[in-house]
Amino acid sequence: MKNNPKIQPSLHRSEIEEELRETNFFLRSILESSSSVSIISTDLDNRITYWNSGAENIFGYKAEEVVNKEKIDILYVEENSQQIIESIRSVVFAEKSGTNCEIPEVTKDGRILWIRMTLTPRFDSNGNMAGILGIGEDITKRKLAEESLRENEEKFRSVIEQSNDAIFILNNGQLDLVNRRFTELTGYSAQEVESPDFNFFDTLTPESRALVEKCTNLRKLGKNPSDVFEFTLIHKKGNKHYVQASVAEIDYQKGKAILVSLRDITEQKLLEEQFLQAQKMEGIGRLAGGVAHDFNNLLTIISGNSEIAKLTVDKKDPLNDDLDEIIKAANRAAELTQQLLAFSRKQKLQPKIINLNQVISTYNKMLRRIIGEDVVLTTNLTPDLSNVKADPGQINQIITNLVVNSRDAMPDGGKLKIETKNVELNEQYTKTHPGSKIGSYVLLSVNDSGIGMSREISAKIFQPFFTTKEIGKGTGLGLSTVYGIVKQSDGYIWCQSKLGKGTTFHIYLPVTEGEHEEIIQDYDTVALPKGKETILVVEDDEDVRNLAVKVLTRLGYKVIQAASGADALQLCKKMNKPVDLIVTDVIMPIMGGVEMVNCLREIWSDIKVLYMSGYTFEAIAHHGLINPEKLDMQKPLKPLVLAQEVRKMLDK
Repeated sequence: MKNNPKIQPSLHRSEIEEELRETNFFLRSILESSSSVSIISTDLDNRITYWNSGAENIFGYKAEEVVNKEKIDILYVEENSQQIIESIRSVVFAEKSGTNCEIPEVTKDGRILWIRMTLTPRFDSNGNMAGILGIGEDITKRKLAEESLRENEEKFRSVIEQSNDAIFILNNGQLDLVNRRFTELTGYSAQEVESPDFNFFDTLTPESRALVEKCTNLRKLGKNPSDVFEFTLIHKKGNKHYVQASVAEIDYQKGKAILVSLRDITEQKLLEEQFLQAQKMEGIGRLAGGVAHDFNNLLTIISGNSEIAKLTVDKKDPLNDDLDEIIKAANRAAELTQQLLAFSRKQKLQPKIINLNQVISTYNKMLRRIIGEDVVLTTNLTPDLSNVKADPGQINQIITNLVVNSRDAMPDGGKLKIETKNVELNEQYTKTHPGSKIGSYVLLSVNDSGIGMSREISAKIFQPFFTTKEIGKGTGLGLSTVYGIVKQSDGYIWCQSKLGKGTTFHIYLPVTEGEHEEIIQDYDTVALPKGKETILVVEDDEDVRNLAVKVLTRLGYKVIQAASGADALQLCKKMNKPVDLIVTDVIMPIMGGVEMVNCLREIWSDIKVLYMSGYTFEAIAHHGLINPEKLDMQKPLKPLVLAQEVRKMLDK
């Protein structure tokens, strides 16, 4: 049987139609089963023509609510909708191919979602542009995570940039995330620092480089070096900064890196050095004060007996020259003791209201003799200078020591300038100059054009016995004495010096109210006034007592002696009439001089007393026996001074 040719084509179309239906069903099933992916098509007027179940799930609209009813505009943020649509159309229609974009879109309930869209042009059966097909994926969670990460990074960067510490990440030898403070501390720009050619170790001193390399190598070996250590950083211009480094290992760029924080502790280091220096000098001062009493007694015996012996020896006798040498040595030793006490701020002062301009003018001729002809001395004295309260003799010693120091710093001659002015020290100044106090001061400056000093030398100049001079040309006590006098006068001293640039000493003495006194030279101690009065000498040191008795007896006085206050009290109770004068040590065993005098005043109310001591002011004040200002003589005693003081007291 032959096939019917008219039936075959009909059957073929049926099969094709069936296949098309199955294909369409299959494609629709795929489109509808994509519940997490939105598939939307629009026509050329932006009207929605297709809306799958994924779009329903993401945006909340049912297909029947939007298909052929709404434009795609409903999904876009209102203020951006037209811009987004035009942008999408221009790209898609121009390219006539797919494109990707990430845009914010609005759900039915008003939530804003971030959608990643793949957009392609849609054509009709004739190949003409019919609209746009968009396949979208909700990436809101990812976008929020990225935004959170970005915000955290911005906060992190902001914190790093605002930090007063220099911060960077050391990653395989390279620096990253370098902040502003690091560039300030090193002088290198961020571009220079983050360059592959930059080597962080080049910014370190040799000692610091060895320390940092050691810590780095230990960390590479898996050991745990200290996470906090100090080293010295060199600025691009050569300045040095002491820094305290804090390091921590962190996860960075899929590996391990070191987070480094550098704190500038230069100012702190300088303050610590000054504090330690002050402590050291205070300790030496206590030692000096402790030995002063016994040392003064020994010098009293040596110099006193030598002077007495000299009075009895003929001037042509060779022994006279030997006695002169002994007296000179004893006097020099006494001066050293006084300088140590000045340094320790424990010597006796005789403060007066003075004007520094008058002091400088009074000693001007003497200063010019000291400095010699090859040094030019100039003074710049403020006319309306305020007054200060200080010992004129000690101020003279300050000026003399500083001038001598300046002269020695200018062996080939130079310029020396002495200035005075009124100044105010504020809180900012006192914070950077330990030991200074806020207030009104008179500033005395001594400036020279000499060789200057290094920072290391400047840190030691006020230490007792420290000197850069040759052996035999300096004791190392000149500046120590200056320091002690200034401190005891409640002042502040600061040295500013640089190698090859000269030195300036700044001395601040607090302003005081009242009229200044005229400077009067000490009385002449050459004369040996005599007398016939009765004097009671009370001294626990036998040698010192014998010396005083010998001196006074030779001057014609009738002398009674006692080894303690108690012995003196017993002697006086047996006497029919009072003595004319008591010369007594202040601090003695069993009963001191003050307690003895108080007891004697019950018997002899008008008794005259001459107090002496080899102890420091501090020790006398500590015992609470007498106001140190009432002390008449400070050991070591000199026969001539003893004679003068006794006569002066008796003649009152």
